[in-house]
Amino acid sequence: MRIYSFGTIQYWESSDIYYKDSSLDWLGRNVQEATHLFTRRKLFREIIELNAVKKDLEGYILLNAHGTTIKGEWSFCDGKRKYSMQNWIDKMDGQAAALLLACCNRDNIEVSSQSSILIHPSKRVSFLDILRGAPLRIQVPGEGYPATQYELRRTIDKLRGNEASFK
Repeated sequence: MRIYSFGTIQYWESSDIYYKDSSLDWLGRNVQEATHLFTRRKLFREIIELNAVKKDLEGYILLNAHGTTIKGEWSFCDGKRKYSMQNWIDKMDGQAAALLLACCNRDNIEVSSQSSILIHPSKRVSFLDILRGAPLRIQVPGEGYPATQYELRRTIDKLRGNEASFK
């Protein structure tokens, strides 16, 4: 696993993904573009910002690795080793405002966190698919997976402390 920092973005790259001929400038541009695409939805950005303020978090951690399912658990590969996605999330949780998982999730397995927002695909994707705008899911600590506009707006209101509007 290689780890790079580009401003407020920490980029974790599996050794299977590593492109030895790419420059750091090229990699940095692609990482920033991928981060932008993960957070391109206005409601996602608003949720990330509100949760970051509430939990005193900043920045992003982007994991780029091959994802797979092993015994019903979402995992990712680094070389010949396979790691539990949930275990990795548990280690990274609270170190950034959002964890962005650029890993296949062909069985649409749900994961969770206590502090950081999670954004990930719900199917097989490549990093190029992410750059092209593959559909992504958001997991909000304590709220689960808001999917509809209504659920996303309700989550925003809860993060703002406007829970009374739902009673």
